[in-house]
Amino acid sequence: MRNSRIKCVVLTIIIITFNIVALFSQQTGYKYYEQSYISIPKTDSLYRVGEYLKSIEYNLARIDSLGNFPKKLNYIIAQDYSLLGNEDSAFYYLNKYIDLGPQDYRSVFIDEDFELLKKNKKKWNNIITRIENIYLMELDSSMNKDLAIKLFRIEIEEQKIGFTMVSCRRKNLPTIKEKRKQNLMAQKEVNKIIKKYGFPTPSMVGQTASDIVWDIIQHSLIEDKHYYMVRKAYENGDFRPEHYAFLTDRWLVQNGKKQIYGTQFSKKQNEPFLKLNEVEDFKNLNKRREGMGLSPIEEYAKKINGHIPEEYYNEN
Repeated sequence: MRNSRIKCVVLTIIIITFNIVALFSQQTGYKYYEQSYISIPKTDSLYRVGEYLKSIEYNLARIDSLGNFPKKLNYIIAQDYSLLGNEDSAFYYLNKYIDLGPQDYRSVFIDEDFELLKKNKKKWNNIITRIENIYLMELDSSMNKDLAIKLFRIEIEEQKIGFTMVSCRRKNLPTIKEKRKQNLMAQKEVNKIIKKYGFPTPSMVGQTASDIVWDIIQHSLIEDKHYYMVRKAYENGDFRPEHYAFLTDRWLVQNGKKQIYGTQFSKKQNEPFLKLNEVEDFKNLNKRREGMGLSPIEEYAKKINGHIPEEYYNEN
């Protein structure tokens, strides 16, 4: 009986190990962009008050009780060890965090807790290479991998300034001027890329890299030629519908026209809330939103603490 139980446990471990290896070794079916939202794992209260040794002890106990798969616990332990000056242990748990399955790893580049690790250029470059290789897993042989990596790095540099979650432990938050400067630099780089290659669509650079370009240009004044490129790509089935909706509305609003998909809200200085910008044919707005993969306008407004003027519902 005891031997059969041991065999069962061993078989389970083999199956789990195989699944993890297969996840990283097979490109088919892996989509980095499905995990792509820069999200630094939530921290525990011990970490927040600087009790790093106790935080390590607590999270190691949780890993023992829950198994080896709560990925964020390894991240927190890596933070703790880095802040304690224990470089080897910090690298060990950071690598373990990367080992345990695909997700958005961009937070690793942004998190200031890892400043100590960045001083060890050889080991840090290995971390960078591992993350970039995972990022490239969604690309097939016909895609421009060099350009995809370039876009990935452009966004990392921008987010080092623009992304300011508390768990980054930033001592001095960047000013609006600094954020704007970094965003303009990113825009310039993206403009050069578009001029040379055309608009980077998913078929050219993969979904994540294409999303990066969308994210950068939608936070600036959208050039007509860029919008027309996106519209052509969308019509050819080579652009995310929901991102096309956001870009279309922004382009319309900046040109003094009514939006179509209800993605744009604005706030005047004396108003306490965001207000939905004027919409063409508001009565059928939710039908159009559904067709683009967007939630009903009421749900979206609630999510962003936005206000929909009552008169929109009374339009004929």
